[in-house]
Amino acid sequence: MPVALSATTMRMEHNPSPIDDTTLVQRLIETEQDVVIPCGRIVKVTGLTTPSIARPVSIHGECPTATLQITENAPAISCRASSELFTVRDLTIVGTSPESSARDPSSKRSDAGQVGIRISSCSKVRIENVQINNIAGTGLDLENAMFAFSTPQMGIFSNISGANNFRLIHAHNFSEYLGFSNVQADNNVIGVEIESGNVTFSNSHFRFNTIGIKIDGRASQNPCHGSFNGGSANHNVHNLVVQSCGLGEVFNGVDFLGDQGGGITKDSVGIQIYNSRGITIANGQIGSNIEVGAADPVTGLSSSNGPNALFNNYIRSDLSNFIPPRLESGAILLKKGNYDASGLVPWND
Repeated sequence: MPVALSATTMRMEHNPSPIDDTTLVQRLIETEQDVVIPCGRIVKVTGLTTPSIARPVSIHGECPTATLQITENAPAISCRASSELFTVRDLTIVGTSPESSARDPSSKRSDAGQVGIRISSCSKVRIENVQINNIAGTGLDLENAMFAFSTPQMGIFSNISGANNFRLIHAHNFSEYLGFSNVQADNNVIGVEIESGNVTFSNSHFRFNTIGIKIDGRASQNPCHGSFNGGSANHNVHNLVVQSCGLGEVFNGVDFLGDQGGGITKDSVGIQIYNSRGITIANGQIGSNIEVGAADPVTGLSSSNGPNALFNNYIRSDLSNFIPPRLESGAILLKKGNYDASGLVPWND
């Protein structure tokens, strides 16, 4: 049985052979008690929901080896329609997706609807020091339709890592004004997928995923106009994919190097920009082949096509199979100040 730490906090006892703890943990949440999981403890759940309550809620571990395991294709933790502070920290969340040593995980990962943490219309959220692995779906799923443009929000996410998921992070359905720092996404099908606007990342790294960073404006959810500052998207099959983003996105000091073979595989396209404008890649290292198209290859639409920019990057033209950016008919890419080991590259404007 749990032991009370205080009037509002319950500590799960250490149990090396856990059974399903959903009922116990859900009762703690519904009686407005914080949940604390000891180091090394594995808590199995079929899904937890935080109801609309009148006080902040925290689910956290005493150290990062505290583990919450989701056994069904559902969210391990779900926060819905709350204006109180919701915190998850110092915790490992694991799902049922198999481990894989393959660097291209797309053939072994599927989206079965499993979720590590789902945030739905919760206006004050803080997720810190959390590792999310083996989720057959999305590690951190964020949507915010009820609060779009109407309620002050606080979405702070720091020191988040994840591997062997279908997708580590998904911001969609007007989940705006989110700030991420020090994210590490390895060996997922998609590292991060952003469909909403005003989402920022700093000092984050995306490696050995099928797609490292995906910016998708096709759902018209006030998309794009966010930024990535520092970090890298290296050694993914596609380091960056941007589709139908008509409001701009800035990548400043972000490196895009190689594919999963280490260098650049012949005919690979590490950076893909389609039916977009205002996509700016500046002040980083580029070791990926770039393709810019006027039309979205999925929808065929070109209504968001316009000028994009590649400014002041160090170009790794020493890598085998590197070629200058390729522009399809009607696509626009401004190229200024880019240089390699020999000086300014000849394909600048």
